[in-house]
Amino acid sequence: MLQKRKEMPAVWSATPTPFTKSLQVDGGSLRRLIAHHRRLGVGGLFVAGTCGEGPFLTRRHYEDLIQTTAEANRGDLALAVQVTGNSSEQVRENARLAKRLGADYAVISEPLFYPPLSDSARQLERHFQRTVDLSPLPVGVYFRSAVMPPRRYAELLLHPKIRLVKDSSGSPALRDVIVAAQKRRPDLTVLTGDEFAVVDYLRRGYSGVLAGGAALVGYLLTQLAEAVGREDLGTAQRLQKRINRILCATYGGPKKGAWLAGLKYALVRLGVLSTPASLVSYPLTDRTKRAIDKMIEREKDVLLPAGRDA
Repeated sequence: MLQKRKEMPAVWSATPTPFTKSLQVDGGSLRRLIAHHRRLGVGGLFVAGTCGEGPFLTRRHYEDLIQTTAEANRGDLALAVQVTGNSSEQVRENARLAKRLGADYAVISEPLFYPPLSDSARQLERHFQRTVDLSPLPVGVYFRSAVMPPRRYAELLLHPKIRLVKDSSGSPALRDVIVAAQKRRPDLTVLTGDEFAVVDYLRRGYSGVLAGGAALVGYLLTQLAEAVGREDLGTAQRLQKRINRILCATYGGPKKGAWLAGLKYALVRLGVLSTPASLVSYPLTDRTKRAIDKMIEREKDVLLPAGRDA
């Protein structure tokens, strides 16, 4: 599948995992969600990430999610799967499963648990290096924070098997290292995880964006990326402001207290998901629901763009 894609997508969605009321993976909702991403123009799906509640999925959830996504996707969109584990053996097992079930990329992040060591940064670099070496798939690395010295990130990003980077660290030093690595490696796709500041990152040289909010604002994000590409920064900034208003209403305000609950509620209201059920509970007040309902009424033309096949 990879060789058929001449260019890597600029807009990826860290897709939420749809659940039934009994907390099983909801295949029907998942198929509608993938069709919805096609309608929005999103080019890549990232499953079992933070927005996908990956750390909380059972093994059955994890397998059902990957297999159903791959079958419904039919190879149309690039498919990346979170395979992070606390050991290289766990990561390799997850990556083998992801490949067998149809994924294009294995995404690796910092372990959820890592023992305190006298040289933890060096040990973490070795963990990354070993897991990348062992992966049967091309690798994406997901930096949630900057926990190693910049030079160690620079060395890691020279690994030829690493094809994707998602940067959610907010670290200017790491950002500079990533941009420098991309200049040395034209095959490296660099995506920001900061959906509220996409224009800034694209102007600095990032390739695109990978964000949970893309399930709502993917259509606007694709327009934003195109505007930056043609150096129409006025249009790009207006699109960013509209994106931020939509996401702020969905997430329950600037502090994002409703985050995943708000996102799933909005997708239910749009007819994409059947239930807002999640393994992780975020508070969703009646006030936030009303704000989401008003936002959907106001923004329906870009949330469900007409004339685009699902």
